[in-house]
Amino acid sequence: MKISKQRLLQIIKEEIEDRAKIGSGSIGTSASKQLAIQRAASTKDMSAQERAIVDQIQDFVTNLANTEGVDLVRYKPALERALKYMRNIIGADKKQQTGEEQ
Repeated sequence: MKISKQRLLQIIKEEIEDRAKIGSGSIGTSASKQLAIQRAASTKDMSAQERAIVDQIQDFVTNLANTEGVDLVRYKPALERALKYMRNIIGADKKQQTGEEQ
């Protein structure tokens, strides 16, 4: 089966956009702690500076969610746009560094 380069790029773009969506499920405290442990274990390839950035973003969102009167679910579309924006900027930067065509 042959697939054109344009179609392959379209499939990749669709997959990236799908990953920018935030799930609508819920998670308990125990499961949240387990995910935090797994996330910490998967940061072996990150530099200390990258880890600090990830921690700052996580702390910001956690503090925001813990703020009285703030309902993150209400702002889910805005959060998804922010994730997509970050993914697009980082993806574009990565393409420039590797010399890929856009």
